[in-house]
Amino acid sequence: MNTNDLNFGIFIKLIPLEHLRVSEAFCQQHVDELVTQILDKKAWSHPILVERKSNVILDGHHRFEAAKILKLTKIPCMVIDYNNPKISVSCWNTGIKLDKDQIISQSVQGVLLERKSTRHHLDINIPVLCDFSVSDLMGDTL
Repeated sequence: MNTNDLNFGIFIKLIPLEHLRVSEAFCQQHVDELVTQILDKKAWSHPILVERKSNVILDGHHRFEAAKILKLTKIPCMVIDYNNPKISVSCWNTGIKLDKDQIISQSVQGVLLERKSTRHHLDINIPVLCDFSVSDLMGDTL
């Protein structure tokens, strides 16, 4: 049995920042607060959610921007198959179901959604915490 069969094809992986694509705008104040939290803890505790084929960031845009300020070279990502039926996406404000393909397409084209416009639901019981030293995320090796 493939280990990905046990976790629905979801895994944590260190991905270089330059390989990731954003899909939403962000709030600089929230980014600044995250930078302070990460520096205080000297650790990265929450992976960002990334679509496996396109490397589009689905959740974690503020953490991604914080990583850029901290000059990290790679960050922990929870990589998912967006076609998995156990993963859905809706609008934060209205709860209306959103089209996954459109989110990816807009991101690839460089069209950003408003901040906090998507809310991803994973109907899978998986741990979402990690523990990476910030110094480990600054190096060039993976």
